[in-house]
Amino acid sequence: MSLITTIAAGDNISTSRTDINTNFANLNTDKIETSYIDTDTALAANSDVKIPSQKAIKAYVDAGGAANRTGQTTHDSSLTASTTIAHGLGTNPRLIKITAMGGQNTGALGMSVGTYNGTTHSTIYSTIASGTGTASIAGVSSVYIIYLESSQAGDISRAVATFDGTNITLTWSKVGSPTGTASILWEAFS
Repeated sequence: MSLITTIAAGDNISTSRTDINTNFANLNTDKIETSYIDTDTALAANSDVKIPSQKAIKAYVDAGGAANRTGQTTHDSSLTASTTIAHGLGTNPRLIKITAMGGQNTGALGMSVGTYNGTTHSTIYSTIASGTGTASIAGVSSVYIIYLESSQAGDISRAVATFDGTNITLTWSKVGSPTGTASILWEAFS
């Protein structure tokens, strides 16, 4: 905050002129240049030196604060090819969430829900055995974002995730001979 010197009624002109010049210099030191004010309602500059205007902040908050995208795809559980998903954020997601369900041809139903933040996978999964209606396998994984296991044969279809400013890539591996199609719901959060 600028230090402003008050000019007293009894000050002589040379003292007053010095005080006025000092006051202006102090005000110029603390001013904010208008070029630092950002009116972009998407706050796309992501800058440490730009200051968003009140209107830009309100529009950003009213729009949900950040972009999120969702979609669905499928994967043939017998394959280990990568799945590439165009997320449409235009920037690296801060987090992705994948919910996957896969019915093995043996009748077992596997489900997993996982997240990935660019560093860490966190996933929970379970498998319902054919005809029982109860989970026969359940667990957690910090390695895979998708983990679908068949309770009958121990066949597993699993994937790790990576992402960039354009795509989510699921890199698949398997244990045994999993079959069937995995249905995948993906969510990307900027």
